[in-house]
Amino acid sequence: MTNKDFVTLALTLFGEFRGESKQAIEAGIHVIVNRSKKRKLSIANVCTQKWQFSCWNTDDPNYRIIANPDFDVEQPGYTKVLEVLVNYVKNNPVDFTNGATHYHTTEVSPYWSKNKVPCLKVGKTLFFNDID
Repeated sequence: MTNKDFVTLALTLFGEFRGESKQAIEAGIHVIVNRSKKRKLSIANVCTQKWQFSCWNTDDPNYRIIANPDFDVEQPGYTKVLEVLVNYVKNNPVDFTNGATHYHTTEVSPYWSKNKVPCLKVGKTLFFNDID
C-alpha cells in the first residue's frame, strides 16, 4: 500500500464510517481492498472513482471536509479510523466480510442492491459480495 493509498483510504473511511464501530470501519477497509484486487486498481483510485463512495462526490457534505488540503487530523473520529487502519496494515486480518465489495446503510436502498442479499450487517451498514 502506497502512502497515497493509505491517506486516501483513511480519508474515505473517515468520510464514510467515522461515526460507526471499529468493526464497521474494518469491514469498510475489506470492501475497498477487495474491490481494488477485483478491479486491479490502486486503493486510491478505487476510493476516488466517480460515484463509488459518496464522500468523494462533490455534492456530498463530507467532500468539503476530506478534500480540504488543510484537513484537520484532530477531528473527532479520525484517530479511531487511523487506529483501525494501522491495525489492518500491521496485522493483515482475515476478511470477515466474505469478499464484500459493496455496502450501504440501512437508511438507503440503491438500485444495485435490489434483490440482493447482504453477506454481513454491522450496525446500520449492509455489506454485499454478489454485486457485479
